Parts: sequence; C-alpha cells; structure tokens
Amino acid sequence: MNTLRIRIGLIAGLLIALDCAVMAADKPASASECFFKDGDRIVMMGDSITEQHRYSTYLELWTLTRFPAWNLTFRNVGIGGDGAPGGNNRFKRDVLCHNPTAMTVHFGMNDATGDFNRF
Repeated sequence: MNTLRIRIGLIAGLLIALDCAVMAADKPASASECFFKDGDRIVMMGDSITEQHRYSTYLELWTLTRFPAWNLTFRNVGIGGDGAPGGNNRFKRDVLCHNPTAMTVHFGMNDATGDFNRF
C-alpha cells in the first residue's frame, strides 16, 4: 500500500509539473525572469532522484532551448541512497570543484524516518 501511495504522489507531481510546463510554454521565456544567467555553471546535487538525471535533464533542456546562445554548463552530482548529511560531507569534493555559480539541491527521501503506515 505504501508503494501505491508513493507512486500516486509521484504521478500527481509529474502531472502538475507537466501542466506548469505547458502553461509556461505559452509565454515566451524572458532572460530577466530566468533564475540562471548566461555563463552560469550549474551543479545539481542530491540523492537517487537527482542521480536518475530526470529532473536535471528537464531543467537543462528547458533552459538550453529557451536561451540557445547562452554558455551554460550543467553538472549532476546526485548519488543514490545519499542523504543530506552525506551531501554536506561531499560538498567540497563534488560541488566546489566545478566552481558553480548556481546550484540545485534535492534531498529528502533517504532522510525520512518514522512509521509511514499510519497515513
């Protein structure tokens, strides 16, 4: 049952994200409204969700297709099974070596504890 709830939650989240992407596609992207800037070196750090290259690929493709003249570098340093403490321990090794100007952080699934059957 827990797996079913997680899958339903992931599917719902994906549908919301796709809906937002479709609505955003109707409006041209503005460089002044974009979080990233020309010349950015973006590092994406996290757990297995990051390591899978799904959201990081969407983020990279969205940015590069809207601003093709920009010089951007994307690096994915996600490690499956990692948690926030592990990310903190490897920050210097895995992130700073890329001299990032922007970063995304996605941890949480492996940091959760408790009895989830009560929901």
